[in-house]
Amino acid sequence: MRILVLLLALLVPTTVLAQPQPLTTCGGQWTAWNAGYTQWRQSTPFSSDDISNGAAAAIFNDAFAEWSAPGCTDLVSSQGSDTNASPMDSQDSVNAVGFVNSGWPYGQSTLAVTAPIYYTGDCEIFRSDMAFNGQDYDWVDGNPTQGWEVDLNSVAVHEFGHWIGFDHNAYPGSSLNPSYSGTTAERTITCSDTEGVCAVYPSNGNSCTAERYCDCGVGCFDGLCGGTPGDDDDDDDDDDDDDDGAPPTGVCGSGALQSISEQEPNDWQGEEDINTFQASGADLTFSGSFSCGNNGQAYTGDLDWVVIDFPCTGDAQFSLDWSSNALLDFYVWGTDGDEALASVLSETVDPPAIDTAVAGGRLYILVTCWDGESGSYDFTVDWAPFGESGDDDDDDDDATTPAPDDDDATTPAADDDDASDDDDDDADGGGQVGSVRGDGCGCNAEPGAPIGGVVALLALLVVARRRAAWY
Repeated sequence: MRILVLLLALLVPTTVLAQPQPLTTCGGQWTAWNAGYTQWRQSTPFSSDDISNGAAAAIFNDAFAEWSAPGCTDLVSSQGSDTNASPMDSQDSVNAVGFVNSGWPYGQSTLAVTAPIYYTGDCEIFRSDMAFNGQDYDWVDGNPTQGWEVDLNSVAVHEFGHWIGFDHNAYPGSSLNPSYSGTTAERTITCSDTEGVCAVYPSNGNSCTAERYCDCGVGCFDGLCGGTPGDDDDDDDDDDDDDDGAPPTGVCGSGALQSISEQEPNDWQGEEDINTFQASGADLTFSGSFSCGNNGQAYTGDLDWVVIDFPCTGDAQFSLDWSSNALLDFYVWGTDGDEALASVLSETVDPPAIDTAVAGGRLYILVTCWDGESGSYDFTVDWAPFGESGDDDDDDDDATTPAPDDDDATTPAADDDDASDDDDDDADGGGQVGSVRGDGCGCNAEPGAPIGGVVALLALLVVARRRAAWY
């Protein structure tokens, strides 16, 4: 006789886990649904006050589909008929999903709760419920604009990760991170999540539509994980690695250039005043606008803060370029110290301002101006080998005259990958490394993170920005 166990997916704040983790194991087996199939039912009496049942159902289906998207998994989910059952009733036989708009028992900081029930003998999940906190939060479909709003799709992807048997983990950008970012970043799984779902619910497939649907460090080419780029793709994929193969697992520098844009407010004066993004691991450009100001002791103009989660580490070149006659500064912090990893104060540097560092994981970036005209800027994270994003070739692969094209050259000496004149052997990162201003003026001082140091910065992010936990 198999013993039944009800398991709440509980937050354990002291646990730091970097790879997919099971809710529990039984004799080495992970918690999982039998045959990779699960069905959920929408509890219509327990509906949201903010989103219609139809819209909520579409979001739930999208969230389930995100976990089923990798070709290496055979996980299948479906929506069953609507139910009147409560998503808080663990004694019935219904896999109910719904909202609790009053009498929420798990505390104001909890966004949602998932409660799988499994057999202890083999860890087979056979029932589950999922409840969303409609008492303390307003649910939206998109980026929240108020402190009490939450993106339903992001939280649903996280909770369905628990539904199919996974615990929290701290892999950068994972939808199963213990705390909600306050954005839509958790709508997509990461390569780490893919590794988990493909290990527990494996298939013989290898298809992909994005790199996040492949194992970490494995690229998605021509719709296949680990596929080989064709001749027409050689060095035309917006990276700067000459297509010599994907970097080692966890090393940044492969894939199409990622472009993201500033969203105001982001001066870190309140819990909504910050931009947070999930990076793919490729080169990245963050674009924004600025105004200038400094009272001799502190910046008084526009402060642009951005937090970027990279699923990898590597040698990075940070470059800030701008459009006006102004003196812009930038600082980059990691999570393990209170000194900036990279910084340039542009008083003695013409744009672009450039600095390099070994970096990765979560980065905290500040771009600000202390004097001059307002304008726009581009902040670029360029992973080694440094250089312009895009085709490393000197010409198109389809050029009618093959000689100028490195890869099509008739003489090996002209080929980037085989000769002494390889682009990567040059200082193609270029640019002057900025010098730091002297200590003669208060306006020259490094601003540091809010409340001083990156430790305080992290505390502010966790307490203020990450305003609610999920389970």
